[in-house]
Amino acid sequence: MLGQQNAIKTYVPTLFFWVFGFFILVQYLVSAPFVTTFSFYALVLPLLACFIYVNRAQFLFREPIVLGFLLLFTFIVVHVAIFSEGPKGKWILAGFSTALFFFSSVCFFSFVDRRFFDRFLLLVVCCAAAGSAFSVGRYVLHDHVLYPRLLPIGRADHEILGALVYGLAGITCLYLWQRTAKWYWHSMLVVIVLLIGIMILLTQSRTPIAVYGFCISAGLLLFSKKPIRVLGLVAIASLGFAIFLLFNPSLQLPLKHIFVSLLERGDSYRLFLWQQAIEKIQQHPWFGNGMQTRLISPIGSPSAYNPHNIYLATALYLGIPCALVFIFLIGWCVYFSLQAILARRKKGILAALFLCQGLLSGITDHAQLVKVPGPLWLIFWLPIGFVIGEHVRALRTK
Repeated sequence: MLGQQNAIKTYVPTLFFWVFGFFILVQYLVSAPFVTTFSFYALVLPLLACFIYVNRAQFLFREPIVLGFLLLFTFIVVHVAIFSEGPKGKWILAGFSTALFFFSSVCFFSFVDRRFFDRFLLLVVCCAAAGSAFSVGRYVLHDHVLYPRLLPIGRADHEILGALVYGLAGITCLYLWQRTAKWYWHSMLVVIVLLIGIMILLTQSRTPIAVYGFCISAGLLLFSKKPIRVLGLVAIASLGFAIFLLFNPSLQLPLKHIFVSLLERGDSYRLFLWQQAIEKIQQHPWFGNGMQTRLISPIGSPSAYNPHNIYLATALYLGIPCALVFIFLIGWCVYFSLQAILARRKKGILAALFLCQGLLSGITDHAQLVKVPGPLWLIFWLPIGFVIGEHVRALRTK
């Protein structure tokens, strides 16, 4: 009996880690929503329940920051049931599902073995490299004639969402860089960072381009023991790239086209949508307008009925008090990230960079806090779970 119990304690966590990892990995290469939906509900959730029981992870429910987010999800579900009009089942399911994914990510990053974690990240980077190489190749050879902006392959087959999901893999390369001293691994990781950067540039999505550039630059400084040397190398590389462009006129025209395209789109109706959202918030400041609220689309596109700002969207749908609680919880996570950076914890720095990308992207994108399995979970909730899990892990190892 004791042997069976030990086997269960060994295999259940391993199965949970691999299944959760599979759910993340498949986002990069598979576009069918059914695959991610099935893997989450049929595989991740049952193993999550077993994992909590076997590893006695119930203590996570008593962590103040975890409890705060779970209460936020509970409020969203209750709010939908009371204040939202029309069909409510979709939003209630989205609330429960997002809460369970959030808790799954906290469990994963709190308990995952370091060796497994590094291998998992390497798989993520390899999948992202394959996906970005295929996306760039398909765009250059065929798609650029049909679509002016690159559409990444995978679950997030959308310019902005896809660029942000792939951006996580590019940032991960910086963490893996300092985990090895072998030159060929360094060379491969540099190529992947640049390849993902090229893919993000070809999506012509301004927020992902700016956020990726900022996070990669910050990561180079934070992971490096000699930041001044890194700045010098970056300056030399930038000068070399500028000289390379100077002597390659064939590349100047496409880059000029991308640059002009970025400027010509202006604010992409963001200011118009934000103004609408603020006016509606003022009408119902306390309990919001409900999750079914839609703004007046300036271009008739289904994607332009939401504020494209997750903080304004929270106040619009759920009310200002809920938005303030949400911002307070986010601020708590930022505080944990700053602690990890000051303590020079490598995983904590990676989590902070993930969180930085997620929070900055929320200023100009994302429609609501909760959704059924999809890219928002990786872009926004996975980094939050990562930060909390890394913080809990640090407390347990003191």
